[in-house]
Amino acid sequence: MKNLLAIRLSSMGDVALTVPVLQVLVRRYPHVRITLLTRAPFVPLFQTIPNIRVIIPDLKGRHKGVLGIYRLYLDLKKQQRFDGIIDFHDVLRSQMLRFYFSRMGLPVFKINKGRRDKKRFTAKNHSAIQPLKHSTERYAKVLEEAGLKVDLKDFKPISITPSESVLSFLKKVKTQNKIIGIAPFAQYDQKKYPIEKIKVVLKNLANKDVSILIFGGGKKEKAIAEDLTSIAPQQIHSVIGAFTLTEELAIIQQVEVMLTMDSSNLHLAQLVGTKVISIWGATHPYLGFSPFLQEDETLNIQIPVAELPCRPCSVYGNQPCHRGDLACMNLIKAQTVVDKITSEIMT
Repeated sequence: MKNLLAIRLSSMGDVALTVPVLQVLVRRYPHVRITLLTRAPFVPLFQTIPNIRVIIPDLKGRHKGVLGIYRLYLDLKKQQRFDGIIDFHDVLRSQMLRFYFSRMGLPVFKINKGRRDKKRFTAKNHSAIQPLKHSTERYAKVLEEAGLKVDLKDFKPISITPSESVLSFLKKVKTQNKIIGIAPFAQYDQKKYPIEKIKVVLKNLANKDVSILIFGGGKKEKAIAEDLTSIAPQQIHSVIGAFTLTEELAIIQQVEVMLTMDSSNLHLAQLVGTKVISIWGATHPYLGFSPFLQEDETLNIQIPVAELPCRPCSVYGNQPCHRGDLACMNLIKAQTVVDKITSEIMT
């Protein structure tokens, strides 16, 4: 198969995890052409990969709803003759597209998300959690079923050339020996380390020879980040809303270590080869979303399941806390986070 349609529409973290798989694929099979169906904000993630053409569906207009998905199928069919369909998403939209293309006689291949095992390990009285396949491995398995084997060990972190504005910013903020990145936000409260504890972390780190950059979020988070910078204005700077995604990746590339939640920033940092220290609450790295380049599990800060058996209570962090007190986050000491960051930047 030479021309493939790959589908992954959301979310940013999940889309980011397709990058290593597709990078290795086109390097091993240079004759293969990929048309990737995804959303506009994610296009910069694929700019360093050759042989990929990105198509952005109009999901709020022409391609909205059931009829819109059929129009999307017709539009795709007009633009390119595909040899196969790779569904990295397996949601209603992609299922409908798979159905339409399969009626043309095209082979279709879909991801196995392991939903049954994930549900079993997040039930209220779940059994002892075991490591499940990483999302990148699940993406690779889809390609293998299509006859395209990829070895994820061949992934090379992407390299972004800094723009003039990025170089100017880095020159201004790098007043200390090393730069630490902190992405304290996540979509759901169950995945957020309490902001008061983040403040404690920042106050402790500000006593060290480091500059600190705050990443991630929208308008609400930007206001919080600006408040955090007041802790040590000469050392702490917010990146939120100031740069494009490409520029943010170039900045993250220069960071010594990145502190993140279980969020897209974790995966963005991994794409550019930056070491990640991640904090886990309601979710768990064993469910397939850990930093895929890192084997050192001590970089994943969490309350052990043996001490807090209700963990994990959610795959994505979108379920209410079983206990009602978010103990999985609140029991993690700020000093534990500071010590881990300190030990990593000193090595």
